[in-house]
Amino acid sequence: MDITPGRAVFHVTIDRAHATFGELNIRVMALPEGRDASVAASLTIDLEGLGAKDLHRGLRFMAVGGVKYALYGFVNDTTDLKAAALDIALEELGHVNTHATAAVRDEAAPPVLARGDPKRTVSARRLLAEQELPPDIPYSQPMQSDGDDMELLDKRWPLVGIGGSDIRDRWGSCMALQMLDFVGLVTQDSRGLLVDMANEGLIETLKQAGCSINLIDLDADDIDLLALDHAEIDHDFAVVMAAAKWQVAGGMEMLSERVMECLAKAGFIVMIVEIVGGGSAAAFRNRMQQLTLNCIGMGHDVMQLFFPHGDSWYPQANTVSRFLWIARK
Repeated sequence: MDITPGRAVFHVTIDRAHATFGELNIRVMALPEGRDASVAASLTIDLEGLGAKDLHRGLRFMAVGGVKYALYGFVNDTTDLKAAALDIALEELGHVNTHATAAVRDEAAPPVLARGDPKRTVSARRLLAEQELPPDIPYSQPMQSDGDDMELLDKRWPLVGIGGSDIRDRWGSCMALQMLDFVGLVTQDSRGLLVDMANEGLIETLKQAGCSINLIDLDADDIDLLALDHAEIDHDFAVVMAAAKWQVAGGMEMLSERVMECLAKAGFIVMIVEIVGGGSAAAFRNRMQQLTLNCIGMGHDVMQLFFPHGDSWYPQANTVSRFLWIARK
């Protein structure tokens, strides 16, 4: 089914569920035309010793325009699960501006679902924002690209090219700005955290927009990310360079979790992941899905992963590319 671009939630309610064993898995799959399907959201429900009661779970995700989505569930091995009814409702929030006052965010009313409606419910009350979202080109292509796309980004963010930065640094900085601008965070009084992001043009662009910026450079020996212990915890966004050294098992998970601790409620993290050629596209794809599922399991929203079809996009040996990963606290 097609979904309005932006935040969305599938609400699954199982009435009078009863089971003594088993495990139920529910997933939201993104189905881009002509490309491989990917997991947009996932959860697991332990059914062991489940008494007769109603179960309700919400799967939050970021929908992308032009992509269809499917919700499905499956059981690992077997189960004796029984239920009186199953309700599924889709809540479409769209592009809600997250730069709102803390008081307004805390007072926002929860959605009221139309019980028994298997299609969708009305959108929840929108946050009262300090300003409307800018009518600009949205985040669109998460893989590093050259040619016309890079020229377009350079024209949109001209300061990013200062300081002699190479095309990979310019691409990462431009795409981070594109995303932050689209959600209304390149604006007066936004607080940003840049981790291992030293592009002068990125910093200057954010400062000229009125953003307050804190810079943290992680030492190569700081495997416990102690430098983040001194960061404040109310940033509206963070832009992070995830170099290859962080892509060992658990590395990016730890990095994203520690940076999340530095964000205010509903803050965004934009992680620019370095891809060193010579590996395999499948391994990198699985690594990013693992990071995504870990983040979802922590209760955060993750923008749908987007990988081109096949393996030809993956960089060759001795070359480097970048991938954009975006999550919301």
